[in-house]
Parts: sequence; structure tokens; C-alpha cells
Amino acid sequence: MRGALFGDQVEGYKDAFVYNRVYEIANAPIKTCEPQWKSNPNDLDFQMSFGSNIVIQPIDTTSTVVLPEYQNLSQIPKTVSGEEKFDVLGVIIYIEDSPRKIITSLNRESYVRELLIVDNNFNKPVIISAWNDLAETECDTLATAAQTYNVVGFTAMRAYKGFSLATSMSTTFDKNPAGNRANNLKEWAQKNHNVLADMNSRIADVKNTPTKKNTLQEERHWLQVTVPDPDFNKINAYIGCSKCGKRTDIPAGQPYKCNACSKDCVSCPRITFTCDVADGTGILTITTFTEDAEKLFRLSAPDLFRIKHSDDRKTFQLIQKKLNESPILIQVGPKATLSRNNVLQWVLKTVEIDENSDNDPITNTLTGKTTEGHTTASTRETGDDTINNSVVGEVELVSDDTINNNVLDEVESALDKLSELPPNSTSGV
Repeated sequence: MRGALFGDQVEGYKDAFVYNRVYEIANAPIKTCEPQWKSNPNDLDFQMSFGSNIVIQPIDTTSTVVLPEYQNLSQIPKTVSGEEKFDVLGVIIYIEDSPRKIITSLNRESYVRELLIVDNNFNKPVIISAWNDLAETECDTLATAAQTYNVVGFTAMRAYKGFSLATSMSTTFDKNPAGNRANNLKEWAQKNHNVLADMNSRIADVKNTPTKKNTLQEERHWLQVTVPDPDFNKINAYIGCSKCGKRTDIPAGQPYKCNACSKDCVSCPRITFTCDVADGTGILTITTFTEDAEKLFRLSAPDLFRIKHSDDRKTFQLIQKKLNESPILIQVGPKATLSRNNVLQWVLKTVEIDENSDNDPITNTLTGKTTEGHTTASTRETGDDTINNSVVGEVELVSDDTINNNVLDEVESALDKLSELPPNSTSGV
């Protein structure tokens, strides 16, 4: 159950509670909670309030100060419940100059400020999003820690897929944490000052882009990233137009005229896949369509279609490991429109994979052969370098759990018919 303090109560009860200590609370009014004030849809429909007759007493009056249970950044699981919280120690290597104002999905005004921390057991920076009050005065007091690479403790942090943390209502910042773990991290930070300074410099170059610079629609940037947590359920495999990708109910391998692009085409397997990519300075959500999905997975669209609709999670585990460990190159560019918060968003333009990489265990598993430097994804060689954005926008991102079993057989025959098309007809396959 949540408790709510209002107005002067916030300051008055500041010292009444200690995080993780157990209390007996008497005479506390229980009131209904308005839906708009819920931070989580699963919260109870009522909350505790604090009247003048309330009595708060610790269960164990002899207990000493409860120290946070600090964890290594590498120990934070990728999948956690919404209410699970973590205490972490880290060396601050970057902090935003000032909070950013955003409008939440509930149309509320909030402030957020990003910090990046590292520790001696995790070589990739972890992003911390500090919200509202913590984003202002509390973060201002950490500015010196970011310049001198001091160790700071963060309590009651919410985790997001193992590589991002956010403050909660219970979060506190400890600028002088105690204990063996904190002392070891302080010693490590002193010995690796040059490494931390280099990380800070590279992150600052990315974060502090000159405000006078005008981002053009033609601007492109290459990023080396990994996919930390690819999700099988985010693969959408369907039968669609070989030109524009529009979904169709026509069996695979059948020639027809597409109603979306008005071109003669063949129905064939199409893939979309949405995932988060990370490079140590931040996280970006991307959506890959068939050609880029083939490059990303190092598999052809028919192979991905079979994996998805036969629920072949064993093979997908190999894919997960590959995406987790092997960096890929992606090219990103600015989106044509700003987000709801008037923030410029970057979207995927293309994916590049090293064609001379070592033997691919995924391809070998599917084919039963040993190959050297072979990938089933091929680069399109036609005069049509880009798919029209308006056509791509018409691709339906839907899943079909009731797909006919015969479709898997139809995919096989579709490959033969696709091979008979002239080169320019395979654009977008």
C-alpha cells in the first residue's frame, strides 16, 4: 500500500521513516486513491494518509542504522517486476547540465536528468534517470562528484532491462557511502582516473552537441551497437508483397498485383523486428524491416519465418547470444517529425554486418553445414536504393497466431518463384 504526504507533512515526517526499517502504524486513515494519481495501474485503489492522531513506532527500537544492500551493476537482472528495487554504487562519469521538462502520458509535467555511472565489475556505463525533485537540487550537489569521479550510492532504484535505472519515491543519494564495497570502488576509481576521464570525454562529445547546429534530413551517423535483450515475441513474420511489404492473405509464392503499391509482385515471407540497441552511452529503440532484419539475424526471411511460426526458441537462443555478444553497425538519421515532447528522434536507416566474420553458428544450425564467412543475408543490388517512406509506413505490424500450417510449405515454393524474377523485381525482398 502507498502512503501520501501533503504540504507541510512532507518536511514534518522526513525523519519519521527510514528506508527498509519495519514500523507499526496506528490510527492512519485509509482513503480511496484517485486513478489519475496512480503511478502504476496495478496499485491498490486505496492509500494511507497521515492525520493528526497517527502513531508511528519502529518494531525494533534497538536496531542500528539499516545499511543499503549495494549490488554490482552487472548483477542487475534484465527482467524484473515493476516493484522490485535495487541499491547500487557507482562512479559518476557524466551528468546533464540541467533537468529537461517532459510531458508524461497522463499529460503531467515532469523533470528528468540523466547521469551515467560505472563500477569496477561492469565496463559499460549505466544510465540513471533522476526524476522531479531529485533531478534538480540533489543532482546539482552531485556535479562535483562527476568532475572528480567520486563514488556515490543510489538506493531504491528501478531497473529497465539491466542497462538503465530510474529513481523511485524511496530513492536517496549517498555522497559518502560506507562499507567494504564502497571502499574498494573508491580505490579502483583512483587507480583508473585516466580511463574514467576518457569515458567522460567520449560521452560528452556525444551528449553536448552544439545547439546552433541544424540537423538536416540528410544527416546520417554510424553507431556500433549490441542488442542486449532481443525478444522472440517482437519478431513479426507474415506473408506480404515482395515490393512494398504490405501484408496479404494470398498464399506464399503466388504472383499478384499489390493494391498498396500497384505493382506486379509475388507473395513472400516478410519480417519486422523491434528491439533496443545500446552502445554504452545510451539506448535507442529501432524497428528493422525484412532486408535489415535478414542482416541483423544473419538469416533469410524464410528461415526467420520458419523459426517464428514453428516456435523454434532453441535456435533463437543462439540468435540471442550472437546479438548480445557481437557488435553491429547501424546507420541512423533524424525522423521527419518531432515527438510529442518536441524532441528530435533518430530512426534506423540501414544495418551492416561484417561479411568476413567467423563461422556463423546460427546458419550452420539451420543448414547442417560448415561454412566459412557465409551469411544468408545478401545486400540488395538494384537501382532502387531506398524504399519509399510512404510505402514503408503502410506495412502492418501485426502477428497471426492462427496462420495455416500449409503456409510453411508454401514458403518453400515461393523461393523458386522469386528466383525467376528479374533483378529489379526483387527490390525490398
